[in-house]
Amino acid sequence: MMENPVRNIHCNHVYEKETTLALIKQKKRKGIRCPYLGCQNKTPLAPQDLLEALDFKREIAKRKQSEL
Repeated sequence: MMENPVRNIHCNHVYEKETTLALIKQKKRKGIRCPYLGCQNKTPLAPQDLLEALDFKREIAKRKQSEL
């Protein structure tokens, strides 16, 4: 389960922040596109393109609470 979800401002897909930032850093020269299979977004992903996904964060918190 995601701990720190972020949303791509170009296509609205949601990713885990640390994992995505590591991918961006690893592929810095070449760049990466949205990792979702079939996504039509061709814009290279940059750290400033990731916004906190508060809706996902709330849902994660609810699910964790219900598991207790």
